[in-house]
Amino acid sequence: MSSFVGQSIKPVIKNGEVITAEIGSTSLALKKPIPLSEFSDFVKKLEAIAEYIDFAGNSGWNDEELEVFLLWEISDRAHDFFKILSKQKEWTNRKKILKTMKITPSSLAGTLSSPGQYFTRWKKDPVYEKDWKRVENKEELLHYRIKPKYFDMIKKLLKEA
Repeated sequence: MSSFVGQSIKPVIKNGEVITAEIGSTSLALKKPIPLSEFSDFVKKLEAIAEYIDFAGNSGWNDEELEVFLLWEISDRAHDFFKILSKQKEWTNRKKILKTMKITPSSLAGTLSSPGQYFTRWKKDPVYEKDWKRVENKEELLHYRIKPKYFDMIKKLLKEA
């Protein structure tokens, strides 16, 4: 993998040729395969145009955008999800979220699909993250949290709402 604008370029190789290249979550549609011997030249050319093109794709949020998103663009249930997460910076396990919201895992998945579509459509950085965490050295549970860089903004906006 090559380093690229704070991300890596991951070549997808088939039959000794690069058939596509991935930069972060963006997959480049190549018109034709690139021989492995020419891939480093390809990367150099990408780096030359990176000054003009945003290959990262997702941009961050300012206060106004985040306010519109939280107060107008998501469902009441998604709003409740973010309110639960805004109570602490640490990870919150899914069981606690489900119990507090009185919903099933599939309902939570549906609840999070709307914000997920918004992040994709508007090329915005997702404001929350999820990860599997081991609880008391027993089972692993899915946990969620608001990304640290958005936590204070979201907490403030939801407190004012």
